[in-house]
Amino acid sequence: MQRRGSAGVAVAVAVAVAVALAGCSSGGGAGKRAEVAAPAPPARPFVFPVVDVPPTQVHRVSVESHGRAVALVRSSSATWLPEPGTTPMAVSLMAQTEGEILPLLAYRRLDVDAHGQDFGLADPEMVVRIQNAAAEEQAVAVGGATFSGAGYYARREGDSDHVYLLVRRTVDNLRSLLRGERVNTPRSEEETKISNESPTDADPEDISNPWLTQALEEAHQ
Repeated sequence: MQRRGSAGVAVAVAVAVAVALAGCSSGGGAGKRAEVAAPAPPARPFVFPVVDVPPTQVHRVSVESHGRAVALVRSSSATWLPEPGTTPMAVSLMAQTEGEILPLLAYRRLDVDAHGQDFGLADPEMVVRIQNAAAEEQAVAVGGATFSGAGYYARREGDSDHVYLLVRRTVDNLRSLLRGERVNTPRSEEETKISNESPTDADPEDISNPWLTQALEEAHQ
């Protein structure tokens, strides 16, 4: 799964339209003051970093869930080493999906109290801990599914003003590490309906929203 799409095409189109409109409005007779186009509003981000640490800068990743835990350490040779209790299968899965898990990204961020009761975060399904090379650790709690089943609510430790939405595939990858086997949660009917209403002829390389990337890739499988 490509994690580095680009929203530059949309921004370029918006800029071109603004320039064209400004050129049309500035015409007229001599002495007429040229109108200056208002600056375009800032583009809304399509990706929200939850833990903005790429695989090359990660030292340790652990996943905990109701008494079960796995932990892996990334060596200087870019291989993953298991801590006690972590299965060889978890190591293999991490090697395959590290680029999908890290950096940990969300496709939406809600400006709400992260301790609200509607997100399943009071008793989260799992807690992910990511430690960088400087031994700085960030913890993320993963709660319940969204109404469509397309994503899962998450809360970053120390950030009580936001709730993040992680894509289903990211959460399944984390579950896979924990269980030591591949987990693929099927789409819900609501998510299928939403994805069918989204364009499926775009190149995932040109899409930066993680959920749209997931939907497009699944549509082309």
